Amino acid sequence: MAESAFVAFYGILAKVRPHDSMAVRGPVWHGSRATCLPDVSIIVPVLNEAPLIRPFLRHLRARAPGAEIIVADGGSSDGTVDLASGFYDQLVHSERSRAMQMNAGARVARGDVLWFVHADAELPRGCLDEIAQILHQATVVGGYFRIRLPQGPVYRLTDGFAHYAGILLRMRCGDHGLFCRSTVFQDIGGFPEVPLMEDVEFFRRLRSCGRVVHSDKRILVSPRRYEAIGRVRLTFAYGFIATLYVFGVPLPKLASIYKRACGDAPVADPNRMATRRDRRPENQCMTNKTDSVHSISLSLNDMGVLNQLMHGAATGFLTLTQMVALAESPNPTMKAIVVHEYGGPEVLKYEDAPKPEPKEDQILVRVMAAGVNPVDEASRSQKYAKFFGITLPFIPGYDIAGVVEKIGAKITRFRTGDPVYAYLSLKDGGGYAEYAVATEVEAAPKPQSITFGEAAGVPVVALTAWQALIDTAKLSAGQTVLIHGGSGGVGTFAVQIAKARGAKVIATASTANQDLLKQLGADVAIDYTKQKFEDVAKDVDVVLDSVGKDTLARSYGVVKKGGFIVTLVARIDQGELDKHSIRGASLGVEPNSSQLTEIGKLIDEKKIKVVVSQTFPLSEAMKAQQQVATGHTRGKIVLRVAEEPK
Repeated sequence: MAESAFVAFYGILAKVRPHDSMAVRGPVWHGSRATCLPDVSIIVPVLNEAPLIRPFLRHLRARAPGAEIIVADGGSSDGTVDLASGFYDQLVHSERSRAMQMNAGARVARGDVLWFVHADAELPRGCLDEIAQILHQATVVGGYFRIRLPQGPVYRLTDGFAHYAGILLRMRCGDHGLFCRSTVFQDIGGFPEVPLMEDVEFFRRLRSCGRVVHSDKRILVSPRRYEAIGRVRLTFAYGFIATLYVFGVPLPKLASIYKRACGDAPVADPNRMATRRDRRPENQCMTNKTDSVHSISLSLNDMGVLNQLMHGAATGFLTLTQMVALAESPNPTMKAIVVHEYGGPEVLKYEDAPKPEPKEDQILVRVMAAGVNPVDEASRSQKYAKFFGITLPFIPGYDIAGVVEKIGAKITRFRTGDPVYAYLSLKDGGGYAEYAVATEVEAAPKPQSITFGEAAGVPVVALTAWQALIDTAKLSAGQTVLIHGGSGGVGTFAVQIAKARGAKVIATASTANQDLLKQLGADVAIDYTKQKFEDVAKDVDVVLDSVGKDTLARSYGVVKKGGFIVTLVARIDQGELDKHSIRGASLGVEPNSSQLTEIGKLIDEKKIKVVVSQTFPLSEAMKAQQQVATGHTRGKIVLRVAEEPK
């Protein structure tokens, strides 16, 4: 288990550090001032959801056998008696509230913060500022549900019947949606992985005070607030349904029962409630009085909204009624390699992940194979991820080959069933998965003469070679090019692209790969273990460097005046360029559909051969990346995701 973990489900919020004892001190809400609890490792507010959370606590106990689990209940122990089967060690009642209201907060010495705020609590401006300041640096690591909070606040809202829904508001921070992508409820009934909240007014207060950031209208809101008689009916209905759940009644059946029991429960006027609350002094920081509850409500049945919601696109709200109804159409998952923390190959986890939904300008690809590149290793580093805007958790992998399963509304070049290969951007998920999304700029028709496994080894390295030699260095027929690492992923394509352009090719490789250089068409093959390349290559027009360091430093001197040197792995030395009167550039490759199409034509014309040295199953991505990291691969390494269609 990770060093520490935050987990959340219904009315439960827990932080576990397996070797720590726990302490609960509390309430933390005193009038208008927010305070923190020191050194709290776990707080589990248990309401009346005992039948639903028992599997969770059982799993929590199994994952952290050395942890002391303290359960904090709102006052009524009825719902916790069922849990006294060795799953927790102590029961704590809140002094401030009984049954319906509980406020608790947790802060650990490392600075990790979780915060509970009652939805009806007074929130003057100063308090909001204090909360925002405290929570700005909150971080989350580890976890059974794999929840990650790179940076930003977490609020838990409780209000009347909303207690039974187990409300959790997950907020956005800047341009990055927070931990929607990796929350998994499969082990406790298959509930959809969505942010949960009911209290619309609290959201409106925070948003209007500048504490919530959202970029579009993809916000799912429940404006249903029940009158007293409706709450009674819902309470009894919920208890009945929870009992049925214990005896194994499936979720779709429970949803049907719940709808029949509660579908016509009296509902309070949300606009009237908003007006009443807006008159409170603490709400006067609101600036948009016309933003009624209905104006931001969306259809519960709009699964497209939910799919976007679950990919971190927005903050969302669901009541228990809606959540149970959604169990009828659980969100599909897929097998994927997911990175939850930065580090070595060991952070690559083979697990279930949400199946992506294509946007209007994207295609959904059923992935047959994924290519493995050195840049995949770099994507696991925090420095790289920050530079390219990749947020945890994410699915790595830039290269894919597969079949189009679904197209967005604006797609014109592809149809369902088309075989394609693509260079992905990672921002909407990478290719180490059973499904991936790509734009028309990123994808192109798969070459017909090769397998999906071979096609998956093409995009990144072929585009790199193309953009380095043709776009950047302007290599033309009759020129001489020196290609370092000619037997590697980029090198094998660079040799063949250069030959297809009519250039003379000098390439370097180890002794074991000299035969491969000749097979690819190199005019001169240099064994760098036996001789210096500068003794053979002189006055070349172009150098393509994929090695860097000493190799790059020695390469400046072999380029003729006016020639060009391109490096893929280092910063070009302007002083050396001036010294030798040559030009140069450091290359960053970009997706390009038209270039992929041209490369595909060369492959089908047998002018380019795809070299795949090893194939690993998707589940062994860690081994594949370890092999690539040696820097001595022959051609490409590919992950097999699915069987090739016949």
